[in-house]
Parts: sequence; C-alpha cells; structure tokens
Amino acid sequence: MQASALAQLRHTISRLEGRPATGWDWTNGSASGPGAGGTDPLATIRIGLGLEEADQVLQGGLRTAAVHEIFAAAADGPAATGFAVGLAQRVLSALAPAGRPRLLWIRDDFCELEWGGLFASGLVEWGLDPGVLVMVRVPRPLDGLRAAADALGCGGLAAVVLESSGPAALLDLTATRKLALAAAASGVTALTLRLDGAPVPSAAETRWLIEAAPSSTGATRRRWPWLGNPAFTATLARHRGGRDGRWTMEWDGDGRRFRAPPSEAIDDGTRMSLPLPLRPADPGPLAAETDGRTAGPAPGRSATAGPLLSRRRFPGRGGGQDR
Repeated sequence: MQASALAQLRHTISRLEGRPATGWDWTNGSASGPGAGGTDPLATIRIGLGLEEADQVLQGGLRTAAVHEIFAAAADGPAATGFAVGLAQRVLSALAPAGRPRLLWIRDDFCELEWGGLFASGLVEWGLDPGVLVMVRVPRPLDGLRAAADALGCGGLAAVVLESSGPAALLDLTATRKLALAAAASGVTALTLRLDGAPVPSAAETRWLIEAAPSSTGATRRRWPWLGNPAFTATLARHRGGRDGRWTMEWDGDGRRFRAPPSEAIDDGTRMSLPLPLRPADPGPLAAETDGRTAGPAPGRSATAGPLLSRRRFPGRGGGQDR
C-alpha cells in the first residue's frame, strides 16, 4: 500500500475512534495524518536574533519549521528559560501576522516542581504577552514528547517549546528526527529546552549552550551590578550546514530582540555578591551614596520587573516549604 494511502487510512481510523488524527506513531516510527512528510513554505524562512554577529553565522537567522535545542546546567536554568522565551518571542513576532499568533509551552510535573512556574509579570517584562501562551503540563516526559508531536501538526502555532529536566533518553536521534519532519511539514518551530541534561546525538538544526552573564545598566553597573537587562553567554555548539560560535548577548525586552551588551557589561571578574556598608534607615545617606539617584524604573521600563520563574508554596510538603 502506498504511503499516502496508508496515512489517509490511519487518519480515517483515528477520526472514527475519536483519537487525534495527526502526530507520530511512536511504535513503528511513521507519521500519521494528511500532509505528513511534506514541507511547509515556512521551512525556508530565517528569523534574525537581532545580534548581527550571530545572525551572520546563522546565515540570516534562526530557521523556522525546524528543531532547535537549548541546554544549560542546573545553575543556569533560569537563564536558559529566558533565552528560550526570547527565541520564541522572535519567532512569534515574525509569524503572528501570517496567522500564527500562539505559542505552546509543554513541561512535565517534575519541571514545575523543580523550577517553578512561568511568571506572567516576568513574561510581560520580557516583552511576551501571556495571553498568547498556552501552557501544557504532563505527568511524564513521554507524554510531553507525544504532546509536542501532536502540537507540531497545528498550523495555528508559531512555536512549540518542550521543556525537560535531567537526562532525557527519549529525545534521541530518532525522536528528534520525527519532530524535525513534523515541524517541516507544518511550519511550526520546535524548541527543546533541556535543563541539567547532557547533549546527545540529535537531528536538531542548532544546539545552544546557555550560561548566565553579568547584566549591565551602563555607568551604574559597577556600583549596582544586579540591575539591567538579562544577559547570556550563548554558545552555538551545533549548526547544521554552518559554522558554530560563541557570543555574550543581552535581551532587550522593549525591542524584543537580542543585542550586544555595552562594553562595560563584559565580565571583568566583578562578583555579583558585594559587601555593602551598613546604613541607617534614613534614605538620605543612601541617596547621597548613589549620586542622588533614587529607586525607580529605568527609562522606558515598567516599574515592576517580575522574575521569569516563580516559586510556589506547597503546604502539604514538609509544613509549607518554598519550591
């Protein structure tokens, strides 16, 4: 039986049984659903990150309708999450006018407990409207993989983020190949966010290794180094058909783009934890110490810059511990 006829038969049976008609049959390694195995016109589009040096290496930008991997050590998990949000925002901004106004984020229960939930105020500060984000929680990594495969068949999505923590044996070469074919057929970009996991052979278009980098607020950085735009050291460790690279970049939430940080933001060995002199409760001396500057939002920024990840309290776990 021809592959197209077999796919149509599976589609008909799935519809009659009330099961999803698209996605991958993970038991025999074949695609199901009409159009499986084709290529969407969006597969030829590249979306720039905003950082010229990186876009040149990427031959114009990140290719849509492909799989892109993001890895980070446990300590850099929040930075990698922010980098993934930035990439998803770039794809969403480019494809929303084309009728793809939604972003799907899939994570299992362990990720939710280990890293906390995505924080709406933090997403707004990042430049992402929480109203376009659809969150899916699944009990097991295998369920997340299946959900991602089904979601990649939805033409109304700009991107799908599949988040996992620790070793993920399921996301091997075979599984990522299936995801890549599904993404190419639908035009949906797949981002796999791997926290505290080691890279393995895969069919991804790019592989990014993310570390947190010092932020910058211009002249105030040396005195108050914890303020400023979020910054990353991003290593492009794999680039199918192209060169790799390594850059320090920061996310501009107002412009919704990555950019090179000011020269003084490059890590010069200054530590984030600095000894501060004891001051009385009266804010007068503190204001004088900061050359008259007082607390408040940076120009053009909102007054509340919520964290990207939130920690929730679970009263039933050890008497109410923070997670």
